[in-house]
Amino acid sequence: MERGRNAPQHRRRIAGDVLAAAADPVIPERIASIGQIMQLAGPAEFAAAIDEQRAALAAIAKSLGLKPAQ
Repeated sequence: MERGRNAPQHRRRIAGDVLAAAADPVIPERIASIGQIMQLAGPAEFAAAIDEQRAALAAIAKSLGLKPAQ
């Protein structure tokens, strides 16, 4: 069994906790009140979305001639 904070069992538990919290009608209202869009998904979908955003930002940075800081 994988150990540590990023172990699959912890990710699943956290995802379940987030889904349970989102079921409270107050939470989506508060999220929307600060201009955020709530998208509920599991850990794999979240990781894919982050990878997609990272790739898009890397393409923008490259087009501007920016290089990663070391």
